[in-house]
Amino acid sequence: MESSADDLAAVRLRLEGQLADTYVQLRGLDGQIKLLHDTIDVYDNALALTNDRHAKGIASGLDVARAETQLEDAKSDLSDTAARRALLEHAIASLVGKPASEFSVPGPAQDMKIPNVPV
Repeated sequence: MESSADDLAAVRLRLEGQLADTYVQLRGLDGQIKLLHDTIDVYDNALALTNDRHAKGIASGLDVARAETQLEDAKSDLSDTAARRALLEHAIASLVGKPASEFSVPGPAQDMKIPNVPV
């Protein structure tokens, strides 16, 4: 009986560790998503500036194409990162025993602080 209890405790600990790891990964993706939103805003402004410069003959069509490519790459990265976040959110739902359709982890209200671990 003690062996079974120990096995149960080991499985519970493993699942709790997996849950914590998945949660930290999800919060990391939240940070990436915020950064990508900021990047898209900057690239959008850069594209507008490049289009304005192109209209005035200062920039070439190649410069406009590069700015458009940068913007589209950032949007693609955002889409990919959001999809990876959704997968992690579904994994967390499974780990806590909830249906994925009824479970969500809201975006971060504040930055995560890494705890100080004594040596």
